[in-house]
Amino acid sequence: MLVFGLENRLQDGNEDNLIEALVNTNQVLVNGAVIQLRLATDVFINGVLIPKATR
Repeated sequence: MLVFGLENRLQDGNEDNLIEALVNTNQVLVNGAVIQLRLATDVFINGVLIPKATR
């Protein structure tokens, strides 16, 4: 699997460390801004279920 990372290049990905998410709304971003994401699938973090569609 290939993953686009913060380094502006494709890299080999490890699916165990990925969280699938979507950009939640149209947003104007500037340097240092926070981007709102919505989970595309359920994820477990430290044994806690975070449901799909959580923002």
